[in-house]
Amino acid sequence: MSARRFVLPRPLGVATDGMGQPRTFGWRGRTERVATIAATWEETVGWWRGEGEATCRRCYRVVTASGLRAVLHHDLLTGGWYLGAIAD
Repeated sequence: MSARRFVLPRPLGVATDGMGQPRTFGWRGRTERVATIAATWEETVGWWRGEGEATCRRCYRVVTASGLRAVLHHDLLTGGWYLGAIAD
């Protein structure tokens, strides 16, 4: 298993449930179904730079049905989803 953390989170297509939690996302040409949300937390980053708005995001540490482990970031200001880390 290799683990990667991305310095700049990568944009990601995510489908959510009615409560806004991730249910599926695309990885390497396939759709991964989220089996477990192991943890959630919120982060506010960039506020210390004083250059415009900070980034507010909700983070999810997930495990997919195929065993993939990932950290997904949901940008609460723009609505975008990003891949922060992955172990496959």
